[in-house]
Amino acid sequence: MARKRWTRESVIQAVRARYAAGLSMSTAWSEDTTLVAAAHRHVGNWRETLAIAGIPNAHEKPKRRCKWTPARVIAELQTRYREGKSLTSVWRDCPALYNAAKRRFGSWTDALAAAGLAHIHPQPWTRESVLQAIKTRHEQGLPLTCIWREDSQLYYAAKKRFGGWHRALRAAGLKSKLRRTWTRRSVLEAIRLREKQGQPLSRIWQEDNPLFCAAVRRFGNWQNALEAAGLEITRRRQWTEDRVLDELRAWQRFPEVDLRKQDPGLLGAAFRLFGGLQNALDAAGLDPRSGRWTKRRVIEAIQDGYVRGLPIERSGFNNVALANAARRRFGDWPSAVVAAGIPWRAPPPKKKWSRQKVLQAIHDLVESGASVAKVWKEDRCLHCAARNHFGSWNKAVLAAGLTPSRKRWTKQMVIEAVRARYDRGQSLTSNIFKDDAALAGAAYRLFGGWRQALTAAGITLTNQETNQKQRQPISRENKECRVKT
Repeated sequence: MARKRWTRESVIQAVRARYAAGLSMSTAWSEDTTLVAAAHRHVGNWRETLAIAGIPNAHEKPKRRCKWTPARVIAELQTRYREGKSLTSVWRDCPALYNAAKRRFGSWTDALAAAGLAHIHPQPWTRESVLQAIKTRHEQGLPLTCIWREDSQLYYAAKKRFGGWHRALRAAGLKSKLRRTWTRRSVLEAIRLREKQGQPLSRIWQEDNPLFCAAVRRFGNWQNALEAAGLEITRRRQWTEDRVLDELRAWQRFPEVDLRKQDPGLLGAAFRLFGGLQNALDAAGLDPRSGRWTKRRVIEAIQDGYVRGLPIERSGFNNVALANAARRRFGDWPSAVVAAGIPWRAPPPKKKWSRQKVLQAIHDLVESGASVAKVWKEDRCLHCAARNHFGSWNKAVLAAGLTPSRKRWTKQMVIEAVRARYDRGQSLTSNIFKDDAALAGAAYRLFGGWRQALTAAGITLTNQETNQKQRQPISRENKECRVKT
């Protein structure tokens, strides 16, 4: 079917036009999915597209939620009354005000009483007022169909005073049959008009369902209607097993491409014809992408951790990624352990450490290029054995003929490191204790706390607003950083 042909230049122009129109850049993924998808295909991602288009403040900060106080609720109610706005449809026109009034005063009626508007009641509908409201809507060009959805009070008043909505329309001198009669000619004209206006024709069943249904009735299906309108049609790809394998082999040559975003049709065909992407990759003789957790990789990781003496009873050996992958591939952690050939709850093989074995392990670690400063996190068995035989890890490193690579922190070094993290856009919240424990520890030793170190670096913390709809509660230390202006 006909669709717009995107290029890199047209994507950038569309982004600039959207920015010039005052539309938000952060909600484009939900308002204009076609543009966002084209940006991912031709530029790489949405962030790079905004940068190339020269749009400042690409990442908009969420607007602060307005704080509704009782005084503000009363002021808003009185303002609506002075402006002649309805006080009975506030729940639909301004749900924030309606909810705030109920929250602050207990009920909507009590809020009106506090604002001195308790005497305001909706005027009863008469036959004349119903007819006048219908004529006003007709003169303003507002639709007179589905009125129960847009103005339920008028709809039910018409039913009460005239016995039905169509009778009220006839009493107002309007045609009661407002449904459009579609002919083959009118269907073709509507399709050509949408094409001329640049409106998409791929989601017509969502955006203009009457036109879609009329096209199906008059032409048999939407494709036939497009052909009759003289429009170019892009046929859907017919997937076969051989074609899926060929496409996967071509896709494998571009490791930076995300198949789920760039070609969801190929991904769906792999699931339909092979039962999953991994099965299709195996049939094509391809290795899975690096970083993807397959059954084979999960089993190898479990076996490796078991040999290293890690606690098998801890899900994923305290590795969240491995634990989640085991749950996805095998259902739960015990099943993954059994699939790896290890009896569940089996005690790990104990490795007997001696002073000579500790020194040899340290030399092997250095020859492999690993850091001796992170052994406490990457190989706790070796770290504990070194402490048992030598008293501390640094003494074991010295006994191995090496110099401990411990960094001597100063206040100036801490300040420079904090500013460097800020300049690189890295987190300055409580994640610092996971990302850079050495920096966090130096900040506590030299400044008395992480906040004091940020203050010395010219950065302050402000409380981040808690969103009640977030999946995980935000801790007290979860803050967002801003530089003093």
